[in-house]
Amino acid sequence: MNQDQDESNSDIVTPAFAYFEDLVDTDLGIRSLAGEPLPSLHCVALNDRGMSAGFHSFSVTFAGPVNQALTQGTVVVEAPGHPAAFVFFTPTGVRDDQMHYEAVFNQPATDEEQR
Repeated sequence: MNQDQDESNSDIVTPAFAYFEDLVDTDLGIRSLAGEPLPSLHCVALNDRGMSAGFHSFSVTFAGPVNQALTQGTVVVEAPGHPAAFVFFTPTGVRDDQMHYEAVFNQPATDEEQR
């Protein structure tokens, strides 16, 4: 990324589990790291994979149009009422006439999550 892209992405967060809790069944804006709009994706599911060795593992499943499939990589997710967030996802195939994607997270657990 060039310096302009770094500055424009400086307020973007890395999302934790709580970020996605109220976004299931919501359409999300998607843009490239360079700021170009991409096809929106629907947040299909939030899958809690539990805690292990002080890390919280979870995944998020998204779906979007087959005729505008996105490649694996990092994008910026924009949702009403939430800060923009970096998400790395991978296409997982076509189901129900939509392209599906998955983002997998393994993050240090917060103090609250460890209780």
